[in-house]
Amino acid sequence: MGKPNTIIKEVSGIRLHKNYIWLVAAVLVGLFGGAAMLLAVSHADNATLDDIAAARAALKSTELVPVETPDTTGFSLNILTETVGETFFRTDETDGSTLSARIHARDAHLAEETGATVTTTSAADFVQAAQADILSGDYKSNLYVADAANSLSRLLSAARLRDMTDDPYLRTDEDWFCGTLMDSLRIGGKRYLLSSSAVDARLGAVAVVYDRRLLASLDGVPDEGADLAAVALDGGFTLEYLLAEIRTANAAADAAAAALDTYGVESGVDVPLPPRGLIAAADDLFAVFFGIGGSFIAPGTGETVPYETFSDTFSHVLGLYGETSPGGTAAFRNGGAIFTISSLAGLADIGSVENYGILPLPKLSAADNYRTYIELHGTAMAAIPAGVPDADKVSYLFERMSFLSRGYVEPLLRDAVVGGNEDDARVLALIYDGADGSVTDLFGYGDIPGWIADVAEDGTYRLEMEFYKRKTLCEKALSIVAKRLNPAAAAESTDTETK
Repeated sequence: MGKPNTIIKEVSGIRLHKNYIWLVAAVLVGLFGGAAMLLAVSHADNATLDDIAAARAALKSTELVPVETPDTTGFSLNILTETVGETFFRTDETDGSTLSARIHARDAHLAEETGATVTTTSAADFVQAAQADILSGDYKSNLYVADAANSLSRLLSAARLRDMTDDPYLRTDEDWFCGTLMDSLRIGGKRYLLSSSAVDARLGAVAVVYDRRLLASLDGVPDEGADLAAVALDGGFTLEYLLAEIRTANAAADAAAAALDTYGVESGVDVPLPPRGLIAAADDLFAVFFGIGGSFIAPGTGETVPYETFSDTFSHVLGLYGETSPGGTAAFRNGGAIFTISSLAGLADIGSVENYGILPLPKLSAADNYRTYIELHGTAMAAIPAGVPDADKVSYLFERMSFLSRGYVEPLLRDAVVGGNEDDARVLALIYDGADGSVTDLFGYGDIPGWIADVAEDGTYRLEMEFYKRKTLCEKALSIVAKRLNPAAAAESTDTETK
């Protein structure tokens, strides 16, 4: 925390320097392009003196004007949020927690650097408050932080959010933004949602969680005695590896249960049994399907995966259902299993980070990359309302807040997940690197996780029919949303079709 102002000045200097380089490059392109145009005009058979004079005038009209950051002195970044976003913007000064103190320090630093202030309002009915503010034209709030798949997706469907794809102040390729996730949630090539160190949607990432003590007591597992974090970091945490661990634990539990029955012990006697391999709610296993390569809408393209790919990966996930039980988190917390599945934000409900380790979602094969499924329901992201005045100031301040949060706030959020365990911190980096989202999940059409749960419970399904039915629903839904977001393109497409 020692030299934040120095860092800010250096980063600001780099930004200005890059802006000048960009402008110089643009001017050179213009000069060379203008010179080529002038040469072509002078050699044309039908060239006139007026044409040549116009070309020369165009060359002289180009000026080197630096792009400066907006003047935000006295401006207020007014954040409208709900419960899911309050963690990142605690304004209660009576809260004596370390996180709250860091948030206040970040906001004070932002005010000193930019001359702007930050105010936060929490709304019980976020969507109603945001809609009323936009429709009134008052824009009392100029930045939204809310549940991505519920509140923000409803505003997005109604075309109430601003496209920030080409915003010059949002440098989403920097480390304090989560570019991969935002890219995967683009619609028609446009970006409406933001994740950064200021609002870290990566906390919605789903991970495999294991009980360190129970794992150490399990005999006969693959690479017995190996540290699972090391296995993951070496790229060896595959679905088959996880299944082997699950089968070993379940075999021990089944053998113990059979022995009790053999000796006539009554059912319900409080005799501790060895833990089972994996206990998780059925919906949670959708994340495993996503992690090993399943996808319904390919990110950024609107194209769906082939049925063969869907069927193949889905069959692997169904193999886990024979080893699962409902109420996964509670059963795992009580020592009923070695593994469970949880979002990073949900780890606080499991217990102390000292007792549990985290792993990325397993890969389908060792040659694949880890893919992290972001649970967008209940996950905070940021957005700017469509039509908001001074949008450049809002995006600039959010970018600066994100940079500062990387130093002030993010370390505490990270420590809440991994504690002081350096191996887990490296695994967390693996999980973050693969963070990805599903447009299908964003809008919730088809309730695919619910369907998977039904398949597991009923045991019968028409896989191909169900897949294509939901494929069609998702494509239609996304098409409707895309037309609302870009009505001009939709009208042009309609005109073309009618001709």
